[in-house]
Amino acid sequence: MSALLPLNRHVKGASKNADPETPAPSVQALQRAYNSSLLELVEKGNKDRKVKAQQRQKDGLNNLDYGKTPFGEDMVIVRKFSRILAHVPLAKFKKWAPEIYKDLDRVDQQYQQQGLKILVFQPKCYVSGIGLKQWAIWLSTQNIKKSLGGSMASFDTILDALNIAYALQHNDYHDAIMDYAAYRLCLGFRENLFTVHKGVDKDIQASLRQLAQVFTPSSANSMLEKLFKVLVLHYDVDGVMARDVYPSAINDHVTAQVFGYWQHKDEEALPRDPVKFERLEEWCKPYHLHSKEEVCWIIKKSLDDKC
Repeated sequence: MSALLPLNRHVKGASKNADPETPAPSVQALQRAYNSSLLELVEKGNKDRKVKAQQRQKDGLNNLDYGKTPFGEDMVIVRKFSRILAHVPLAKFKKWAPEIYKDLDRVDQQYQQQGLKILVFQPKCYVSGIGLKQWAIWLSTQNIKKSLGGSMASFDTILDALNIAYALQHNDYHDAIMDYAAYRLCLGFRENLFTVHKGVDKDIQASLRQLAQVFTPSSANSMLEKLFKVLVLHYDVDGVMARDVYPSAINDHVTAQVFGYWQHKDEEALPRDPVKFERLEEWCKPYHLHSKEEVCWIIKKSLDDKC
């Protein structure tokens, strides 16, 4: 705002050497000068931003060269509206998202004008740009920790990633996020299995209460909700009894299971504690979306790594 002050320098005829007997400018004149200066600044800022945007677009098109950039027939551009978010190798896209690959725009007109055949993926549904970029990173690497930003991503990030997987109907990505969520909640997910360590109860309880602060049940996170309920049952019944720690859907479900157990004394009726699973199949069946006949993404990745 320093460019707007002092106001009197924008008023015609105003100067430091003005005649002291000259009447001071009216409030209306000062306001007009202020508004005029503000408008000039806004227009200049808009013009500068437009010029920079046009230059960025021009630079991007001028750099579309198969030998120097990741553009080409062996790459897929992932973008949201006109903004390019990532580049994914075509082979990875076809292998890890075959159903989505079928809906790819084969050639984007903007690049076709430059004589280039560029494959572009732009989701038809609304998704967050950050979440879409994370998905693209996972497609390229199958490294869910790298995709979500490390081993201790926030639960908001996990929920957003599940929304992306749901919106794109991408089961492998959903299952990878669930594996990450299990690690994040239990701090012991190693080599596809849980490793119980000393103090695990308190660790899990603290993580569950963090998740409770941001969790809202939805179709996108139904598997996470299932895991959430089971872990609360096994590790934080005290939080359920307090009634103000967890969402009502979690409280009601866990309370019903606890009373059912007290009534029938049937441990087999209770869902198993996933921390004590010993085989990948035990985890996949209740918490992954892939069918029994389909190969888990973990196995597909391990086979890829061996090639």
